[in-house]
Formats: sequence, structure tokens, C-alpha cells
Amino acid sequence: MIREATFLDIPAVFELCKKAYAESSNHQRLYAWDEEKAISSLKIFILCNGATVLIDEKGGVIRGFLIAELTAPLGGVDIIATDVAFYVLPEHRGSLTAFRLIKKYESWAKKNGAKHIELGVSSGIDHEKTLSLYAFLGYRPLSVTYTKEV
Repeated sequence: MIREATFLDIPAVFELCKKAYAESSNHQRLYAWDEEKAISSLKIFILCNGATVLIDEKGGVIRGFLIAELTAPLGGVDIIATDVAFYVLPEHRGSLTAFRLIKKYESWAKKNGAKHIELGVSSGIDHEKTLSLYAFLGYRPLSVTYTKEV
């Protein structure tokens, strides 16, 4: 079942966040992990009206999550929904978990007035499969991000 997370879900979602970070070589190169910051961020995303933490739960087990927020570009009037983090446990990849999380994300975005929905791929986890799913669901590439250590 896809639903919005509550404060009671924070410990389980936090464990998945740790797994996502541990699996993502790209994120490990970009930033150090801070458990207190992760828990604090989850609380903010759950509380904030302009954000959501969506989870796929079955039998008390959270199989994946999608964290998203609403933004507006500088000088823009349209709302954009953008994902902050998206992770599915390895044993549930290839199932309907990612598909259902994205569909719920789209529903949430539309309900909250978004005109555009963004999904990124930055972790380096199953990059090609993720891009194929996004394309299958009607998403198209829009931008490229470069990084540089300073």
C-alpha cells in the first residue's frame, strides 16, 4: 500500500535512507552521512505542507520511499514537484513498488497544484533501469547536472 509516512514511520524510513546512502557510490563521494541530520530532515518533510514522504508498505515492511517537495523557479509562477530522494529495496526492484510510488507522487503533485513533475537519477543505482522506467511513464530528459569538489 502506498501512503504518506507519519512520525511513527521515521525509524523504518531512516533505515532505508541509510541503505540508500550505503548503496550509492555517487552520494558517498558528494557528502558525508549524518544520522541526526537525516532524522531531522525526515521530520521536516513529513510536517511540511509543501513536501511529502511516500512509502510502499506491505505487512508492516516498508519496501521503498519517495521524498518530494514543491518549488517554484526564480521569477516563475508555476509550481514544480521535484523528488529529493527515491529508493526501493533491492529485493523489490522490478516489482510494482517504484511504479506505484511514482504514480502516487504524480497524484500528490497534481493535487498540490504542480504544473511539472521532476524525477532525477543521481545515486548511480540501477541507472539505466531507472531511466527506462521514467521514459515508460512519459518522462523525458530535461537537464544535466555537473559537480565539482571545492
